[in-house]
Amino acid sequence: YTYFEDKDDLFQYVAEDFVRRIVDRVITVIKENGGNLFLSANMLFAEGLEREKTSTYAQLYLEVFKDYTFVRLMNEEGARSKENLEKWEELHREIYILSKPVYSFASLEEFTKIFDMIFVLFLQSLIAVKSRRRTEIEAKDILSRQLDIIEMGVHCDIERERERV
Repeated sequence: YTYFEDKDDLFQYVAEDFVRRIVDRVITVIKENGGNLFLSANMLFAEGLEREKTSTYAQLYLEVFKDYTFVRLMNEEGARSKENLEKWEELHREIYILSKPVYSFASLEEFTKIFDMIFVLFLQSLIAVKSRRRTEIEAKDILSRQLDIIEMGVHCDIERERERV
């Protein structure tokens, strides 16, 4: 049994649990794909769209996260929480290590920039589908192309670095 002091406390709990499950799944898929971030992102996007259609609570999560009061509360709490920042940095480090067999990023900072770009494109594609600006097929295709472009750039950077050495 979990006791909640108020609705904000309940929302915080729901959000943290939701994010924890997503993070666990992201780590699992990246491991299953041998560290390939781009293949994993495409797979997670398709899986997320499918899960959203079949999940009993998908609409609830959508409504909770659309609530401006909730989003504001989470942003304020998240910005103040050193623990949240440390969790995000730890996630970056863990995925950075998982991706090392596939990519030779110069640093954790370089990896973080690439990972954050993937994350933004992922969210942008999800929003495009949810707002009905794109069909699922269009969004999957566009996301795949965007990820291919970034991946080609990553591989070009790796090759240039090898040539320099």
